[in-house]
Amino acid sequence: MTSPREQPTTVAQTRPTLAWSGIDALTYRSQHFERDLARVLAKQNDPYTRVSVACFCPEFPDVPFCRDPGRAFQSLSDSRWFLCAFFAAQLADQATHFVTGRVTQNRAGTFGQLVLVGLLESGPFVMHPAFLLLVLALYEPRDVEALVGGLKDLVAAEFDELRDRDSAQRIVAAAAASLAFMPDSLRAFVPYGDDYKWQPDNRLVHALRQAAHEGLSRTAA
Repeated sequence: MTSPREQPTTVAQTRPTLAWSGIDALTYRSQHFERDLARVLAKQNDPYTRVSVACFCPEFPDVPFCRDPGRAFQSLSDSRWFLCAFFAAQLADQATHFVTGRVTQNRAGTFGQLVLVGLLESGPFVMHPAFLLLVLALYEPRDVEALVGGLKDLVAAEFDELRDRDSAQRIVAAAAASLAFMPDSLRAFVPYGDDYKWQPDNRLVHALRQAAHEGLSRTAA
């Protein structure tokens, strides 16, 4: 019998890819993000307001909390820009909550309640949006330059909408400071932990974090 530590060496190492419709990131954000977010959050009654990092990994736990959003995410025609846009939205919402104590942005009917969370013992806790950058780096990026540029545009657009607030500069500063922290692993969210068959591409993670910083800088200028 193959042990858990041996399992990753016996499977194909080709990384999965995220779907891309061919449109640019800002067009996706303005025309499709809210609709796709509603699909990912949909459940029988009210929408999910807590979404686990695990939902966006290639293999997610087969329980409704992860399965429903995970299947919806994988069915999107543009899961690449969705994940980037969701990162930008969570970065803005978490920074806004940190500075002002509340979030008024309505995300697909969740009215400031939508948060990225963990799994099992970390399930009740809000996770840093940077975990989504690690998730992005699990997948084959295909066109790194386009991915990095699109993420930068999405972060800039998200924070540009906060420009007229009195607290806008403090929110941008809080978001920038938070990016000093980068999680080093998705071990809690993937099968076999650190022995999972795919690990985030650290060079891509670095490029994505730099893009997020540059998007914030563009807003602060």
